[in-house]
Amino acid sequence: MSRKGISIGLIALLLIVIVLAAFLPLPGIAVPDQNRQLTILFTHDLHSHFDPNKVVNEQDEVVLLGGLARLAAIIEREKAANPGRVLVVDAGDFSMGTLIHTLFRTEAAEIRLMGKIGYDATTIGNHELDFDSSGLASMLTAAKASGDPLPCLLAANIKVKPDKASQSRLKQALDSFPVEPYTVIEKAGIRIGVFGLLGRSATRDLVWDEDIEVEDQIATARKIVKQLREKEKADLIVCLSHSGTQTEGESEDEILAEEVPEIDFIVSGHTHTTLHQPIIKGNTIIGSAGCFGTHLGILELDCQPGERPSLVSYHLEEVVQELTPVPAIVEEINRYKKIVDREFLAATGYTYDQVLAESDYNLESYDSMRENAVESGLGDLIADSFRAAVMKAEGDSGDYLHLAVQPVGEIRASLTAGYLEVDDVFQVLSLGQGIDKTIGYPLITCYLTGREIKNCLETQSTMAPVSSKYSLQVSGVRFEYNPKRVPFDRVYNILISTPDGGYEPMQPDKLYRVCASYMTAAMLNKMGSISYGIISATPKDKSGRPIRDLTQALVDADPRRSGIQELKEWVTLADYLAAQPDLDGNGIADLPAKYRQPEGRYQAVPSWNPVNLFREATCITWGLLTGLILIISLSLLAVRAITRRMSRSKNARA
Repeated sequence: MSRKGISIGLIALLLIVIVLAAFLPLPGIAVPDQNRQLTILFTHDLHSHFDPNKVVNEQDEVVLLGGLARLAAIIEREKAANPGRVLVVDAGDFSMGTLIHTLFRTEAAEIRLMGKIGYDATTIGNHELDFDSSGLASMLTAAKASGDPLPCLLAANIKVKPDKASQSRLKQALDSFPVEPYTVIEKAGIRIGVFGLLGRSATRDLVWDEDIEVEDQIATARKIVKQLREKEKADLIVCLSHSGTQTEGESEDEILAEEVPEIDFIVSGHTHTTLHQPIIKGNTIIGSAGCFGTHLGILELDCQPGERPSLVSYHLEEVVQELTPVPAIVEEINRYKKIVDREFLAATGYTYDQVLAESDYNLESYDSMRENAVESGLGDLIADSFRAAVMKAEGDSGDYLHLAVQPVGEIRASLTAGYLEVDDVFQVLSLGQGIDKTIGYPLITCYLTGREIKNCLETQSTMAPVSSKYSLQVSGVRFEYNPKRVPFDRVYNILISTPDGGYEPMQPDKLYRVCASYMTAAMLNKMGSISYGIISATPKDKSGRPIRDLTQALVDADPRRSGIQELKEWVTLADYLAAQPDLDGNGIADLPAKYRQPEGRYQAVPSWNPVNLFREATCITWGLLTGLILIISLSLLAVRAITRRMSRSKNARA
């Protein structure tokens, strides 16, 4: 045979070997089973956002992202591409944020729609507890009674307090639904253990916790993981953690991954984080898909028998408007919106998609207000709407309202350029319920002394830099503060509005009428504990007597009717916008240009100048200064005494 023939033969033999190696298993080497790959689709912090969200991009343009009918389209696509191998989960706070959540107690709209979309499991976030125990109990009961397909609701460390359990309607609803610590779901022969947790930060954010206790998430996770591995023989463990991650320092879910390394995947909710790349801690993957359903997290895992699942791919898919929405989900959303119109909005005279006003600019984003503890145009707008609503409701019969305050922590969204619809406005002030159990925090008015007003403003100077939720948005007051001064004594040059439209210097002992939400007023009673007793403020009536029951301070939206008609935060903003002048003659009110940016109602003036350090200082600064002088004086006296004693001792030895 020629040398050329031998070469061709060797090449052919080599090709055969390569082909056989690619398709035939070698002795002792396991071949990965392609059917053991699993796709996990995940969300968190949906906050009742059924419709697409108005999002401002980097070019300051308003684009639409999200919408559950389009998110459902991606889920359907993934299930069709990977039949029997897709798990769909959510990490809590699926409610509270749009007009849809007004149906939370009666229709359980959020969890029912999640069931129809095809979610396998979710967990309880802190906002699912916003409407107290009866609210959550009503939601669970309504969901169960609907007969609709529902996701598993998992909560491993939320317990009804033992002394409340026998009489608790919540306990009965939790048991009947049922809400379980964990569940095991089988996909393509893979046993997946899924459990839910509520974190420490989320627990601190609970508006109501009278009947429940939240157990330590780390200890709970260790216990659940042990059960899932040993008793349930789970191949994969997924934790739906309403705890969160953060950019600075080590977050709760990173600590969870380190302390309970047997968890394979943590869906991390609560902090609204968007992780385009997962956090990897040992063998644990942590993923977050942002908030409001603008992204769907897609994780692919390889789950071979006897091995820890390995990461194949991870990405977040934007829920863009080019996606074709699922018709059945669109129909359900429209049905719920009609119920909102009939059952909730009819009393206000508004409808869900009604245009109240229009704007030719974007106000500060929700994220920027949370990141920067400063005045905002949106905050000015909200505080102004409070004062305008109270003065309109009371007419000439009410006393002059000097100022209004609103903490950023109660602001949940912003307003963008274009038409401003009723649901857009509701989203801005969507939290809570009133004493009348209807949705939305009501407004109250009370009296505070000038000194107490200064104390309240100190939350902006001292507490807001630590947590922006304390950042104040104000109307009817002007002030400055020096962040270089002693904490809780940084505010000075306070000017209070007068009935003639001007401003005058604050008088420490004078009573001023103040407007705020019921929740903000309730927090006044906690100011002392938050500041370690350094500052305080007590709501009073016009005679200066302390108000023990804040329901006595509620603003009556319609004094002509019997009883108190609560004046809701969101309604005041809607009314204020609708009342603005129509500047272009198209029959729609226009958002005034003055709210395009902050008016300058307060400002930080950092200075080490001694004059500014002690300007209008109170006993807090003088007391601290006196204490420092005393400590220094005593230290000098001690040094002097020791020096003299040493000198005498030296002389005696001589």
